[in-house]
This record gives sequence, C-alpha cells and structure tokens, in this order.
Amino acid sequence: MKKTKFLCDQVVKIEKNMIKLNLTYIPIGIIILATVYFSAYYYSNNQNDIRTFEFKNPETGATSTSKILQVADNVSAVYSGEMTPEMMKMVEDFAKEVSTNTKKVANTTAKNTPEFTTQKLIEISGSVLVPNGWFFRHEMKQGVESYYVSREEVKTDSDTFKTGLTLNTFSSNALGGKKASEVGETHISTLAKKYSAQVESKNVGDFEYYSTIYLIKDPDYDYHLALRAIANVKTNTLYIMVFESPEDLWEKDWNNFGKTILDNLILK
Repeated sequence: MKKTKFLCDQVVKIEKNMIKLNLTYIPIGIIILATVYFSAYYYSNNQNDIRTFEFKNPETGATSTSKILQVADNVSAVYSGEMTPEMMKMVEDFAKEVSTNTKKVANTTAKNTPEFTTQKLIEISGSVLVPNGWFFRHEMKQGVESYYVSREEVKTDSDTFKTGLTLNTFSSNALGGKKASEVGETHISTLAKKYSAQVESKNVGDFEYYSTIYLIKDPDYDYHLALRAIANVKTNTLYIMVFESPEDLWEKDWNNFGKTILDNLILK
C-alpha cells in the first residue's frame, strides 16, 4: 500500500502540473499519466480498491475527480490483450478530458496575462517593463535620474498620475557621501512606522532590499503605495521606487502590473 500511495501522489502532482505543459506535449503527458496509472494498479495489494481523487485547477479553481485504479485496470487490459470496447471508450474519454481541460486552461491563461514591453533605462544601464498602452517618461533633476511608468500620460512636471511607477536613482554623489543602504533602510522604516506597516528586507549579491506597502487616506481619493529601496553596496547607488494605485483598483493593478514591474526591474 505504501508504493500505491506514493504512485498515486505522483499522479496528483502530474495532473496539477498538466496545465503548465505546452500544448505540443499533451500527447506525451497523456502517455505518462497512463503509465503511472498502470503502475498504481500493478503494485496495489487490493486491485479492487477503486479510489476517487479530487483535483483542483489552480488557474480557474474548478475541481474534477478521477477514479485512479479503475483507469489503471483498463490500461492494464491493453497490455494483456483483454481490452473490451467499454474499457477502450473509458480510456479514450479520459484522455480527451485531460486534453480538453489543458487547452481551456492554456487559452484562459494566455488571454488574461497582461502584455509588457521592455524599456531600456540607458542612463543607469537598466530596464523596466512597461504595460502596453501605458506611458514612459524620463527626467533628471539635481543629479537624480527619475523614471515614470504610468497609465495616465505625464508630459510636464505639473502633470500627475494615479496608477504607475516612479523610480528615482541616487548616485553616491547625490547621496552626499552617505551609505546607500543606510539611507534606504531609514527611508522605508520611517514611512512604514508612520503608516503602521511591516518592513521586509533581504540581501542578494551586492544589493540590499527594503520594502513596505501601506494605504494613504487622501481627501481626493485613498490609494496604496508599494515602496522599495534597493541599495547597491558596491557602487553606493540607491534606487527608490514606488508603485501606486487607487484603493478601489489596487488589488487588480498590483497583481496584474505593479508586482510584475517591480520584480522584473533590471538595475546595475
């Protein structure tokens, strides 16, 4: 029974991961599933024990069930030459269901994934993702390179936007000799304390990360800010970035755009 349980666990993992397969590999996936089912049957101490497992699609939340050992029993009949028309139909229906569900998930995923283009940040040898249909702007003031990626167009200094990213880059000279890591940590910690938010930090190579997310109550409209400070301790350069969006749009904008933009920002 331990071997059967192990093999069945692998089946569960395989069906969950089927939605991630490129459609080109669907036939291969079906063959692998059939092989695992046969193995589960072969090693079972009780071949009449038909178990029903429930699988959940992580993309759509939909659930489905599969009678593991019953399918294995039919597949084993193929090898023994005892396949009946009823058994053949069950195996074929099962294969069609896996193929159809995989295609549905793949189409849904492709349709709901926002598209981005890569914008080079020439002045700092980096790059940022810009959602299609959004606007990009660069300016430099007092030695600080500033970049804007926004849903609303920003043409002048007096223009503002409700949803988007602001990235400010402070070189060692702009910091006036202060350590980039200390300035970044202090900046994030101060704002997090003011708005009762948590601070997360980590080190990756030459970079130190500090981040927080909080809500600001404003007379015009309430909005969320996802604030990050990234310090390059080797070059003593500080990058301070903030993604903002109105409260009523925050969850959608953050999940579809903000997190992707911040997580894929390339800095030197």
